[in-house]
Amino acid sequence: MQKINDYRNAAVTEGIYQAFQNDVDPNGNPYGYDSLTGQRSNNLQHGVTWNYANGIYNDTAEIISLATVYYQQDWPRSELVSAFSDNVPFTKFCRALAAYGLDVTARESAPYSCMSYGGCVNGYRSEGEVVSVKDYRLETHTCSEGDDACGQYDAAAEWHWNEGHAENESYTVWKEDGTHDVTVFFPIIFPDGATGSELSDLPEEYNAVADGKIKAADCTGNIVLDDSANLYKGELNDWFYTPDELTVTFTVVTGEGDDAVSDDYEVTFSNATAIPWCPGELNDGQYGHYDLDCTIYLTGYDRYTDPETQAPNGADGGTGNLEALAESCDAGTLTRTIIKQDQYGNEYAGNAVSARYTKTITLPNGARGFQGWYKDGEDAYGNVEWASLLYRMDWEELYGIVDGIKCRATGSGMTEEELRQLFASLNIDATTARGQVVAFALSCQGKFVYAQPSSLRGGPGNPSVGINLDCSSFVQYCYWAQNLPLSAGSTAAYRNAADLVSISPSEVQPGDLRVVYASGGEQGHVQMALGGGAWIECCYGYGVAVNMSNAWMESRPCYYFRYAGF
Repeated sequence: MQKINDYRNAAVTEGIYQAFQNDVDPNGNPYGYDSLTGQRSNNLQHGVTWNYANGIYNDTAEIISLATVYYQQDWPRSELVSAFSDNVPFTKFCRALAAYGLDVTARESAPYSCMSYGGCVNGYRSEGEVVSVKDYRLETHTCSEGDDACGQYDAAAEWHWNEGHAENESYTVWKEDGTHDVTVFFPIIFPDGATGSELSDLPEEYNAVADGKIKAADCTGNIVLDDSANLYKGELNDWFYTPDELTVTFTVVTGEGDDAVSDDYEVTFSNATAIPWCPGELNDGQYGHYDLDCTIYLTGYDRYTDPETQAPNGADGGTGNLEALAESCDAGTLTRTIIKQDQYGNEYAGNAVSARYTKTITLPNGARGFQGWYKDGEDAYGNVEWASLLYRMDWEELYGIVDGIKCRATGSGMTEEELRQLFASLNIDATTARGQVVAFALSCQGKFVYAQPSSLRGGPGNPSVGINLDCSSFVQYCYWAQNLPLSAGSTAAYRNAADLVSISPSEVQPGDLRVVYASGGEQGHVQMALGGGAWIECCYGYGVAVNMSNAWMESRPCYYFRYAGF
């Protein structure tokens, strides 16, 4: 059982490596994984992460059930099974189904540096709005009696000069003289220190509006508005104005002094080009670290039946993907396909490989009495039903196996009543951010397995997760689920995280964190305080569990942190 689980993980990793070993990310750097290139990776930067789709942990029980029928219950000797090599047809069959009874999508993630900001988004670069602007000509006016601009007659027909006018005096005036078109651009102005972006590109030649005004002599060709028209908002999850969302007014001034003419023009941002933008470009030194975020779909994943697609727990059985797996290998071969996508979900050929990487293997022959899985689309030989009966047995009761069977998570969860009683005993205000984080952490007890790489994706307010977490991603998940942007995705980042404050052991309250570092002080293990000597953590062998015995942690140097937003 464990050999199949381990082999599947190794085969998936190797398959991804084979598909992309010559490829590079958009910055020209290789995708790195520590196990295959010797480069250190924390699975968040410059690496490859993967998880099973829809919470499906694996299909080990289906494989063993199919192998049992494929060889008509004629199992090899135990030492041959234990060897788990391709030299034995039975184990070769199990290895083949574990490694090739699946499909993979390898989606190129955004640079990790933007993950805590909600991920990459589309910004909108102004392509210019056409505005008709008035033209004026300068005329010389000579005053004369009878000119309405200079004065007026009274009832007695006596002429009265307007102030500033007199017989034969001259002065200049601006007269409207048609219009001309200009193209008005809205700027995108990023904060100081941000990396350059195509979003900020402007025409090669233009004149600029300053403080909302521009001289008529400069109001020709292309003009760029001032920072009052900045399309960059700089707000989390609302970084840019979108087309038709922003309207501004600018003033064209003709002439100078008291004789100047001012005209106001209203313009709405609408003509735009959408350009992907990463918030990591603001000032984050980690910008440029791309991941391949791979999702493993078991063969026939679109045929999964409840309950295994919704919070799988194994006890309810279900058909899993046994039928689909049997159908896929009915011809004696299995094909694994790895599809590379860009970060927007489009198929992406990359720089050295095709968008689809496939490999087909031939299965060993089954027992002499095995006739096949399907005939004319029907389970004509009863072999599929036989395998399904084996699969639906209670593996835990019969063999004591719970981990990796029927997608069961390790550990047993508290009842809702037990969780309520435990939370009530902590005397935490459930309306506070601290209380919400602790309550959510408790609700995760018994629901996940510990595994790396973690399946956590998304960001604050919109996290997503499969069935596997590690210790630090569990903590980050609890904070993100309450829309709190905890940036540290690994214990190595805790000491320098801007949103964590170092505290003493005597200051610890529920929701605070305790870390013990491994040799070298980079990576370690983290727990979240519950109070009363209890801690909650995601650890190997138990998944997310409440720990009342902390002798191991307390026997080592520990460091304590508090979220700055509490």
